[in-house]
Amino acid sequence: MKKVYILFTFAWCFISFGQIKLEGTVTDSLQGPLESASLVAINQKTKDLESYVLTDVNGKYKLNLNKNTKYKIQVSYIGLRTIDDSISTKEISILFIDNVNFGPHLRNTLAADRNTCREEALVDIYRVMRPGEPPTLESSHGLFQSLFFNSDRYDLSSVGRVKMNSRLEMETDDNLRVLRKQD
Repeated sequence: MKKVYILFTFAWCFISFGQIKLEGTVTDSLQGPLESASLVAINQKTKDLESYVLTDVNGKYKLNLNKNTKYKIQVSYIGLRTIDDSISTKEISILFIDNVNFGPHLRNTLAADRNTCREEALVDIYRVMRPGEPPTLESSHGLFQSLFFNSDRYDLSSVGRVKMNSRLEMETDDNLRVLRKQD
């Protein structure tokens, strides 16, 4: 008899207004989505049912959970065994903005950025630097490499290297005047 297991993934979590949105997909062992699988979040401290959802036609779900809480997540589907897993939600500071020492510049830049991966960012940089030429991933990568990682075209200067070492808490020779992937 062929056994089929339920697999589920936590795609990403979003923190908003005291709640965490847990999203993901429930699939079978063949990576096929399971429609109408049930997910239950039980608070491990109070033993209360805090969130419940059925997956959509694509096996996707969204659970709303409280911050700083431990949960037992149960995933079940008719005819398949139930999967139990434990998770903890935590609140962490990602960007500390006090508008005195640290401004909102990084947050505003990240909010305006529409790229989702490195390749899209490289192509966008190429479009800005070479507006009349059609962008390809190879030409974008070559332009970026020549702009920042080629000693013939880029000079960080020894002062720039000292400042970068200081800010990134690194120990790199001051004579190395190009960027590296570690930087």
